[in-house]
Amino acid sequence: MFSYLIAEKYGLTAEVIKGTKPRKNEHHFWVRCDGLLYDLTAHQFSGRRPILGVEQHSFFETFPEQVVLENPRFIDQRRVLELYRSGAIVF
Repeated sequence: MFSYLIAEKYGLTAEVIKGTKPRKNEHHFWVRCDGLLYDLTAHQFSGRRPILGVEQHSFFETFPEQVVLENPRFIDQRRVLELYRSGAIVF
C-alpha cells in the first residue's frame, strides 16, 4: 500500500524490495523511494522500530539476498487508490 500511495500522492517511483535470509528461509519486505529506505513493519522484529527515510540501515544487511519486485501484487492497487481518492485512506 505504501508504495502505491507514494506514487499516487507525490508522483515518485517506489520499489518494493524483498530481502531473504536463505539459511532460515526468512523473508521481509521494505520500500525504496527516491534513494531512501522505508520499513513500516520493522517493529515486528524484536528491538526494532519502523525505519523511515534513511539512505542505509544495518537491519537490511541482515537479509543478504535482496531483489526488487517488478510487479508486486500483494493487494489490489486499483482498490487502494480508489479508497485513497475517496478519503477512506488518509495519507
